[in-house]
Amino acid sequence: MPRSTGPIPPSKSMPESPAGPTVEAGTSRVHLGPGEPRGKRRIALLAVDDFPSDLFILARAVSSIADWDAELVTSPGAAEFLAALESRAFDVLLIDYSLGAVNGIELLREARQSGTDCPAIILTVRDDARSAVQALQAGASDFISKDDLTGETLKRAVEGAIERRNLQLAIAEYRKRLERAKENLERKNEEIRSFYRTITQELTTPLGTALELLNDLALGTDGTLAAEQQESVEAIRESCNQIAVCLKDFLDMGRLEAGRLALWVKPDDLGDVVARAISTLAPRARSLGVSLEMRVAAGMEPALIDRTRVNQLLTNLVDRALEFTPAGGRIEVEANEDPFDPGFLDVSVGDTGPGMEPDEVQRLLTLFCGNEAGSSARAREGAPGAPEIGYGLQVCHEIVRLHRGEMTVESQVGKGSTFSFTLPKAAADEAIESEGSF
Repeated sequence: MPRSTGPIPPSKSMPESPAGPTVEAGTSRVHLGPGEPRGKRRIALLAVDDFPSDLFILARAVSSIADWDAELVTSPGAAEFLAALESRAFDVLLIDYSLGAVNGIELLREARQSGTDCPAIILTVRDDARSAVQALQAGASDFISKDDLTGETLKRAVEGAIERRNLQLAIAEYRKRLERAKENLERKNEEIRSFYRTITQELTTPLGTALELLNDLALGTDGTLAAEQQESVEAIRESCNQIAVCLKDFLDMGRLEAGRLALWVKPDDLGDVVARAISTLAPRARSLGVSLEMRVAAGMEPALIDRTRVNQLLTNLVDRALEFTPAGGRIEVEANEDPFDPGFLDVSVGDTGPGMEPDEVQRLLTLFCGNEAGSSARAREGAPGAPEIGYGLQVCHEIVRLHRGEMTVESQVGKGSTFSFTLPKAAADEAIESEGSF
């Protein structure tokens, strides 16, 4: 016979029944099962109900579950329930929906506010959908109609609530582990970036000195060079320039990812920016035997741009085209009105290089169309489906994005590639207001 312990006012005692345990008013503990059962599940339940007869029915349902070693702690009211809840831990709370002055939903909310996250089941007088929705919204794991209360329904609801709670705890722990792993990765990533920034800055100064000396040699400041010597100096200077571009791109990517790169935009002549970039790159194109051509539409409106960054953008794209275009090939740089948006200008850099496979083009388009500040970083860090592209092209994409434009690519194997981007126009009456940083 299960036993009940605790303060029991004699006037409210119920007679012991052969069908189940005795439950009386006042906080009581009922141990339902042998002390150390083998193969049985230990479960501690805290129930609150202001009707002793209902607590008796609940205790009888608990005692009918053969594979439980259950301890049922009962309370006749909210105060006793909250006091018991503070005194120890329970596996599941069983709360009557109607408790007189306070209902079960309010009591559950009060219990949650006190800090308990123990699973709770609301017991209702009837199968009321409205009460059930309120119970679930208040944080209950389940609800049971007292008309349907049996050992089977109680077992299913209690074990289901415990399993859901265990799953929630496992998910929470997994999220904590993921957060810790993310923090560790971010810290290590920042350490690596800091290392490379330091190396880049350390290399920039001696590289600048080397370029100055090479420029002096090329100009004959220290004496006229023989033709072969001049050719060697030009090759070395070109290599140093490429290293300088890579270092600059690397530093810019760091600024972009940190959100510290702002554009200083103002109305400017896009045709003039294109012409100056082409004139700078023309010597390299001639040395490689590549034709570098420019077509700028007449009468274009001013663009709202950062001239320095757009020059960098064009330089990177043309540099890339020169890298892939063989001797005898052609590179065309065009600037026109955007045929799809009257508020933008369109610039394209096309080459007659080997072109790209369709899947590589698609990956680049996915990167470009993402239009997110972190998309280039994800591409470099090996995100699924991301193209393996150099810093120069990533910087190009980010500069266009910061100008609120779009970048696209078209390519055919054996015919070449064309990178296009759009830049916003600047209306004449907005010239002053448009100056500033994006």
